[in-house]
Amino acid sequence: MTQEETQFIIKRYTFIDRAITVGDEELNFYVGNRKNGITITEEVKTTYAIIREVFDAETNFWIKYMIRRILRGDSDVSIMRSMPVMKNAYYARKQRFECKVLMCCIAKGLVDYSYILSMPID
Repeated sequence: MTQEETQFIIKRYTFIDRAITVGDEELNFYVGNRKNGITITEEVKTTYAIIREVFDAETNFWIKYMIRRILRGDSDVSIMRSMPVMKNAYYARKQRFECKVLMCCIAKGLVDYSYILSMPID
């Protein structure tokens, strides 16, 4: 599991939610005219559960609102317009949410040690 994979799962959460609810093992969906696919593995199911746990553990109303809208598949622009935050504050909070999901994936043992070492320090 990489950071890009967790970001993809967060971005396509609505599709993955439907597939897990129905019990599908393979998921194909269209974004624009492009066909995308994802296989529902145990890693995807665990990441899905981690995202729900992070959402449920959040106590700040506006952060929870932001996460709910991200998971619903709303665009960043529409979320920013409905929240009392500036653009850079929104993206910083979104990045912290994605980082928190990745840290939880690390704690659950989904991320390889070599991948953690290869991540740049910014």
